[in-house]
Amino acid sequence: MISNRSQESQRMNKNILIAIPAFNEEKQIREVLDKLSAYRDQAIIVNDGSKDTTEALIRESGFAFITHSINWGLTEFYKTSIDYALRNNYTHMITLDSDGQHDPDDIGAFIEKLEHYDLVVGNRFTNVDSIPESKIASNLFAALLSKKVHGLTLPDVACGFRGMRISEVFGGYKIESFGVIYDMLFRFVKSGKQVGYVEIPAIYHEKDVHSTKIEEIVSLINVARQYIDWYELEKILVKISQKKDFKLSMFGYAFHAKNLNSSDYVFHTDQQKAINYYNSFKRVMNV
Repeated sequence: MISNRSQESQRMNKNILIAIPAFNEEKQIREVLDKLSAYRDQAIIVNDGSKDTTEALIRESGFAFITHSINWGLTEFYKTSIDYALRNNYTHMITLDSDGQHDPDDIGAFIEKLEHYDLVVGNRFTNVDSIPESKIASNLFAALLSKKVHGLTLPDVACGFRGMRISEVFGGYKIESFGVIYDMLFRFVKSGKQVGYVEIPAIYHEKDVHSTKIEEIVSLINVARQYIDWYELEKILVKISQKKDFKLSMFGYAFHAKNLNSSDYVFHTDQQKAINYYNSFKRVMNV
């Protein structure tokens, strides 16, 4: 029996794959898959080298899955998922995380937006009142560095909850891990196409340390370096390699990133200016 949501996808003349990466997510994956039950017949879970009970829980759920022998990261997740989609005649793909940060109930909004856009990205910053200052700062850093690359002012460039029409723009990645999130967006925008956005909640737990992993910062910078020649980025990479704090100014916004430990940084910027940046999108995000 085909679910109502699957019927909705077919009425839109789309064959949509729901693809989810999972790495050591035994605490959250059962709840996420329960909420995805309506999409079971069009979903693939990529178990990316988990060492806990993630694979067993996926197997018990009855979802189709592919297991990587080791943790390859997001680039290989996208390669595996796109290859699976092409082999099974899917025209579109929606990706979301398996850690509970993304609500499967929002998938319908992505399907609707894919009627008008070839790339749709979740926007976590429509309401920034509940978002920690350091995460506002780090995401604004990524958004403005992305603007350096493609010239557009966008609200959210790092969200993994996204939908796409499968095409050559989304294949052939040669970068590593988290950088694929940015390279996908950069290549798409530079192809002259518009990005659609779906408003989704930003989920940050009070007990968490709201830092940004070095891997994510380095991935962003390395992808940006493929598109722009800016010596400031080279200097930041040196600072990061030495686990030192660094500063950078872009488009009138000053950022200070403080090294927290061997693997994380905490970002700071003018909070009110950052809030104003995100609030400026509220007038145009409903198109």
